[in-house]
Amino acid sequence: MPKPNFFFIGAPKCGTTSIAYHLERHPNIFISDPKEPHFFEKEIPRGITSLKKYESLFSNAKKHHKILGEASTGYLYSETAIPQILSYCPNAKFLVSLRNPYEMAISLYGQALRGQYENQNDFNIAWKLQNARRNGSIIPKKCSSRFLLLYEERCSLGDQIERLYSLVQPENICIVFFDDLKSNPANLYAKIFQFLDVSNVSIQSFPVLNQRRSIPWSFLTNTVKSLGKVKQKIGIYQSLGVANKILEIFSTSNIDEPGISEEVWEDMDCKFVPQIKKIEYLSGRNLDSWYYFRNTHKTMDMNN
Repeated sequence: MPKPNFFFIGAPKCGTTSIAYHLERHPNIFISDPKEPHFFEKEIPRGITSLKKYESLFSNAKKHHKILGEASTGYLYSETAIPQILSYCPNAKFLVSLRNPYEMAISLYGQALRGQYENQNDFNIAWKLQNARRNGSIIPKKCSSRFLLLYEERCSLGDQIERLYSLVQPENICIVFFDDLKSNPANLYAKIFQFLDVSNVSIQSFPVLNQRRSIPWSFLTNTVKSLGKVKQKIGIYQSLGVANKILEIFSTSNIDEPGISEEVWEDMDCKFVPQIKKIEYLSGRNLDSWYYFRNTHKTMDMNN
């Protein structure tokens, strides 16, 4: 049975859905459906747990598919996923997409709020609750894991990249940036195709996928979640598109944008500036614009 040799490991809210969409349309690349099986991630209970079911996701790959991959965005954050992947596939290739950690934290919070596993409608409160939540306190009933609410840790991309390089040979790692997906997507995909040693195909359009949307009625959010659970119980892991149709019909593009307090901005600076410096050092990329994110975003941008 075919086995994956390529892992798009995150980070979440960094354009992974859009990138995976284009990768799977390359004639030599096969991406699993669902694209995020989460098989090697143990910190957050979700996804596929059976090796047989996991490997079956790649059973439809053909001889012309040189690259077989998946895109579970929790792998970069996980402390156990990369070692397990290397044990499973020692020569695995890893793709990472990175985003300004300030922006990413805000985006993750918005996702948690819409998913109803975050119950604080004020980002300032949610940020300050992280210490208590690390210790298992003040966790909403609908939250399956406290890790989903630890925005600082999940956005500590410098530490995560450092750990990745300590485990994987540099030639098997490709780092791209969400900024480039927005400003120069053609070059971004050319870099990825070169890394994967496949032909550089021409992409005519670059639709933005998985944009943040809010659902005005909580019962619809619960319906979408229930559909996913029922599918897994009866052994269906592929996307049927029903949940996306519900989102398209009932969701809205904008939600409230409460301001971030100066106290929280300063704490985010304390946590994220060292992370940005570490990414600059490891990637060789100048990220000056990331340091000044707070100067141009006095309110939370919940729409990306």
